[in-house]
Amino acid sequence: MARARAFDDEHQPASIAAATQSQTRWTDDEDAVLIERHDAHAYVLARELRRTLYSVRHRRDRLRRRGLLP
Repeated sequence: MARARAFDDEHQPASIAAATQSQTRWTDDEDAVLIERHDAHAYVLARELRRTLYSVRHRRDRLRRRGLLP
């Protein structure tokens, strides 16, 4: 767990710099990408969706609590 946290801490600044969807609502299309590619690394999805790493992780947690992700 500590290694995963260290990875996130290292890559979060780059994801912030690349994020263009910051402070916008998640769309159904973005949720569909997270659901379809639930096994992809959050950092990869963050780059593709133009979101921050932490926001992708948070959204995945929400979808998981709703029963939409394994």
